Amino acid sequence: MKFQVTMIKNVQRAFTMIEIIMVIALLGFVYSVVIPGFRNVTGVDVANQLNQFGGGIRAAYDYAVLYQRNVRLRIDMHHGRYWLEEAAGDVVRIPNDPVEIDLSPEEEKEAAENFKVDFEKYLDLAGEAVPDLDDDEKQVSFESPVIRAQKRLQPTTWTRVDSSEWRGLNLGEALIVRLVQTDHLSTPVLLDDYGQEAVVSLYFFPDGRTEQALFHIYYKLSDGVPDTEQLPYSVLVNPFTGLADVLNGVVEWEQYSEAVREGKSFEF
Repeated sequence: MKFQVTMIKNVQRAFTMIEIIMVIALLGFVYSVVIPGFRNVTGVDVANQLNQFGGGIRAAYDYAVLYQRNVRLRIDMHHGRYWLEEAAGDVVRIPNDPVEIDLSPEEEKEAAENFKVDFEKYLDLAGEAVPDLDDDEKQVSFESPVIRAQKRLQPTTWTRVDSSEWRGLNLGEALIVRLVQTDHLSTPVLLDDYGQEAVVSLYFFPDGRTEQALFHIYYKLSDGVPDTEQLPYSVLVNPFTGLADVLNGVVEWEQYSEAVREGKSFEF
């Protein structure tokens, strides 16, 4: 009798071990599934890239608060690259028209130089300083509101943050950003419309704010071409914490904005 009980226990242990092995094997299969069209790109790789992108958004938020800088995360939708830039001054001018996609560093430099030349006429109109009627030793300069607002009117100069943590960041071989919508954009930027010119920004501010932002990230058929047959991901940015959540499927901007306004969330 004792022998039979021992045998039964051994058989039960064996079945338990088999079940554990099968579960581990199944998990290994799930996490090693190769994404169609991309040899050696697995589900784990995709998850890591999405988590890294979400972590980059939070890191940009922390950078703005820690160093008290206005910063922006730049996203090259066509090539899947992203990096961090900081503003040279305290005032940031943010475009609101997606047609005016952010200028390149060379274009920004040219715009700043052109602004200085154009603004000279306002300085000339102000005229020279004159003696103070109450004190001959003092000079009085006449400045218009336009001249006083010079810093706010001039284009913002951005510099790329050059540190090891912000170099070489990208979405990998399998993913591509197809759509970006943020607070400062009047309409969403769609990769299909802008192609290689689709480089957009997400802004972060020293007081611990960022924009509402929504990204639709698709699997990639080829360079610059999203696979619309596969279920994409939505990345939603919490404007109050800088945290980003990655959800399966397409979340619409209206749904997301309403949830933020009402203090509700999908995963916040």
